[in-house]
Amino acid sequence: MGVRALLPEAVARSAPSGRCALINDENVDRLWGREVARSLAAEGIDVVAAAFPAGETHKTRETWAALTDVLMEAGLGRDSCVVSLGGG
Repeated sequence: MGVRALLPEAVARSAPSGRCALINDENVDRLWGREVARSLAAEGIDVVAAAFPAGETHKTRETWAALTDVLMEAGLGRDSCVVSLGGG
């Protein structure tokens, strides 16, 4: 059993609202975004997905600001959680 199989239960325990942000760079999103979002949604978790351009040059405060704007506009709060796939 891979970590992706454990994710829906972990998110359900961590997010009392049943809401989750799924944040990935575009490369990871293309590979795993839909699959992970579907597995979370299948467990009744409302997923707000956001992707940003891949690469070190995009790991900036501006990118972070744009992502947090997405979370705020979606109404995610302290009772939600953030999942980010990938590394680096």
